[in-house]
Amino acid sequence: FTEALQQKPQHVLALIQRSEAYHLLGNHEKALEDLRTALALDPKRLDAMIQRAGIYFALQQYELAAEDVETVLNANHTSMLV
Repeated sequence: FTEALQQKPQHVLALIQRSEAYHLLGNHEKALEDLRTALALDPKRLDAMIQRAGIYFALQQYELAAEDVETVLNANHTSMLV
């Protein structure tokens, strides 16, 4: 993912996928950084919000996790589809 992002730094899906890899490796800060970037580029990415909620939950930041889940649940899904 890093190589792909070197060629196209604003590739949102690559950022989300690299974030998942970082999360699975236990590097939650880098995972969150990639998700922040992805959401800055495309704020309507529900998959990024759900993934970020999972990382917040793993970090025991339950209020932040709940905020992301609530945002996704309240989203107008027809206009927010990925």
